[in-house]
Amino acid sequence: MKNTKLAFSFAAALALIFISCGPLLAQKEEKSLQKVLTSKNLKEIYEIRALKIKTITERSYRADEKGKITDVYDTETIERFNEDGNLIENELIKYDEGARRHIPVQKWKSTLNANSLAETEILYYYDQKQGVYIESKKWNYEYDEKNNLTVQTLHNVPAGTVIEKIINKYDEKNNKIETARYGADKLIDTTAYKYDLNKNELECLITGADGNIIRKTLNAYDEGGIKVETAYYIGGCIIDKKITYNKLACVLNIENYSGGELYSTVYNAYDDSGNKTEETEITAAGVRLYLETYAYDQLNNLTVKTRYKGENRIENKEVYKYDEFNRKIGEFYYTGGDKLKLNKSVANSFNNLRRIEEAKIFDEKQKPLYKNTFSYEYNQ
Repeated sequence: MKNTKLAFSFAAALALIFISCGPLLAQKEEKSLQKVLTSKNLKEIYEIRALKIKTITERSYRADEKGKITDVYDTETIERFNEDGNLIENELIKYDEGARRHIPVQKWKSTLNANSLAETEILYYYDQKQGVYIESKKWNYEYDEKNNLTVQTLHNVPAGTVIEKIINKYDEKNNKIETARYGADKLIDTTAYKYDLNKNELECLITGADGNIIRKTLNAYDEGGIKVETAYYIGGCIIDKKITYNKLACVLNIENYSGGELYSTVYNAYDDSGNKTEETEITAAGVRLYLETYAYDQLNNLTVKTRYKGENRIENKEVYKYDEFNRKIGEFYYTGGDKLKLNKSVANSFNNLRRIEEAKIFDEKQKPLYKNTFSYEYNQ
C-alpha cells in the first residue's frame, strides 16, 4: 500500500516473511481471535478495536561499550494518521552528534480524497541552513469514476521535471488491461493483461518501447477459480520460474531456472491449519541446499524456526516466546555449528492496550545493544 512506503518499524524489520496462504490466512486469524475473545480479556479487546491511533512515535536508543542505554534517543520516527486510521504523514528525526541536538531528516505526507485514496504524496528533505522542509519528490494520482487508478505521475520538484508517469487502462468489466510507463515523456515499457470470464488474470505481458517482449507471466486456475500455477518467462519464451499452489492457495513448489534449464526446486509442506511446517531447496542434481522447519503453538503463532545446511547441521535457529495474552514477549536468535550459540535476543513489553511499548535488544552475552520505544496517541 502506497501509504506505508516510508514507515520505519523495528518490529517489521525483525519480522519473519512468509508466503500467505490466501483464504487460510483469514481463517487462522479468526481462529486465534476467537480463542482470545473467549478469554477474560474480552473487554480489553473491544477497547482496542474501538480506538483509532492518531500518532505512533518510535524512538531508538543506542548502548555504549559497557552496555548502558543512552538517555538521548538516536532516531525518532513519527507516524500520523487521520480520523479514519489512514497513514497520512511520516517524519524521521536524527540526533546530530556535532550539533548535539535532534534535527529533522525527511518527511513524507499524503493527502487523500473523499474515498480515502491518495491524491498526492510528497517526500520532503530538511534543509538545515534554511531550517525548513523542502519538497523533493511528488506523486500525483488520478482516478476514474470507479476509483480505478488511471494516472500516476512522479515529479522531481526542485528541477520541475517529471521522473516517471504511469497510465492505466481498464475494460468494461473493470479489469486493468494495460499499463504504459514513461520516463519523462519517453515510453519505457507497456504491460498488457488478459483475464478469464471470472476476472482471473491469465497473462501479464511486458513489452519494451522497441516492441520486444521483456517478460511474460502466465497463470492457471482450477474449476473453482483457485490459482494452481504461475509461470514466469524472460523474453516471452525462456522459462525463469514456475510456482505451483495447493488447494488452499498456499505455495507448494517453486521451480527456479537458469538460462531455461531447471536449477533447483523449493518444496513446501503445511499442517492442517495452513501453517508452513517445512521448506527445502534441492538442486536439479539432487543436492539439498537447505532445509527449514517451523513449529507453532495452539494459536498458530510461530515458536521455532530452524534452518539446516545440506549436511543436516543447524545453520541458525529462531525461538519465539508468547505470554498468556498471545503477545510475543521474547525473540532468541542462535547460530549453529557443533553447539547452538545465542547470537541476539529481543525482549518486548506491551501497554495495557496490547500494543508494543518497548523492544530491548541484547547481544550474545545478554548485554544491551539498543532499544526501541513506542508511544501512542489516540483519536477519541
